Amino acid sequence: MNEITCSVIQDLLPNYAEGLISPETAAVIRDHLETCPDCRRLYEDYQKPVDLPRPDEIKADKKIIRKIWLQSLWYLFWPCLYAVSLKAGWEKQILIAFGIFASVIFAALFEYPAYDIYFDDDKKKEYYVKEGKQLKQGNGNWLVRNLVWLLPIIVPMLVELASRLFAV
Repeated sequence: MNEITCSVIQDLLPNYAEGLISPETAAVIRDHLETCPDCRRLYEDYQKPVDLPRPDEIKADKKIIRKIWLQSLWYLFWPCLYAVSLKAGWEKQILIAFGIFASVIFAALFEYPAYDIYFDDDKKKEYYVKEGKQLKQGNGNWLVRNLVWLLPIIVPMLVELASRLFAV
């Protein structure tokens, strides 16, 4: 029988490692592995266990993906609502509604216990450690992170204000 090349053996190695080939082919591969260190090393790699992500890592990934999806929907909803209101002629009404909504959310941000007056000493330390991590990650402080959510609501109001101020 002709000698089989390494590339043919390497193509067969995954099936050989899984035990999915005939006994005759397995004997040919075993003979080749005894004489070829490169193919033997590749076969040993196939024998190593595969490191699969743990279920808790998968849950964390799903949580991140869900957060990105919800943020995307949030940022898309407001400009679309504004565009529909412009088309329907509700520009002033929607800008007033945006202003009221933004004011309510902005006021609600300050009800969140993010200030020293709401914390005992242990809670203060925990809060500042958490905020320090957010700042090191480049996420900004608590107020900036939350105000960013208001941008798609505030921007149309600022554009309208600027167009009225600079209208000739």
